[in-house]
Amino acid sequence: MNGTEKKEERRTFGEWFGDLWYRYKWLMIICVFIAAFLVISLVQLFTAKNADIKILYVGPEYLNEKARERLFSSIAGLAPDYDGDGEVNTDLLDIMIRRYYDESNPENYIRYDKDRESDKRFQTEIRAGDAVIYILDSVYYKKCVDEGILAKLSEVLPPEAMPAEVYGEYGVELGSINARLLPGFDVLPGDLVLCIRRSPDKDNIKYGRAADYWESNRKAFENIIKYRA
Repeated sequence: MNGTEKKEERRTFGEWFGDLWYRYKWLMIICVFIAAFLVISLVQLFTAKNADIKILYVGPEYLNEKARERLFSSIAGLAPDYDGDGEVNTDLLDIMIRRYYDESNPENYIRYDKDRESDKRFQTEIRAGDAVIYILDSVYYKKCVDEGILAKLSEVLPPEAMPAEVYGEYGVELGSINARLLPGFDVLPGDLVLCIRRSPDKDNIKYGRAADYWESNRKAFENIIKYRA
């Protein structure tokens, strides 16, 4: 027995680890992946920046990373720093839609009934999301009007900020305001509608934003509309 104990004592670290690896290889691999996932999650949690501005975009134009950065930079120059950290951070949820043309219709109307996945995401966002400013295709704008979740421009803008052309009381087409020329905004179709949700205390669908957060986004919304080059 003493000889066996001495033999065990003389095992190198490599031999010991090799034996451990042989016995518990898959368990060790799983533990490494779990540890890596936890580390990455914690880093993202502690380095994530709170969004001062929350935007929902529903349109046919894909916004790549460069376009998003340019858009966020333009918004930063127009929006309040809600959390007072010295930066204006924007969070944008983009839902890309496809416009299908009905070839059987002599007037070639655009149809959206095939885009069911996008509509599911949209319905989830307006019920459970926290975006305040909306940039919408006209069909999705009308859906928001029907849901009663948009604020009338006359109720959220001072008279001097009211645009000359209003889109159905609740919005304004991007192509009709000067902010359309700003970096990031300039890649968006001009027929998209810029609008804003009702304040949390007046919204038909309750969503998780405080009144002061909504007011900060309303101010950004106002500044976008009344922007002059």
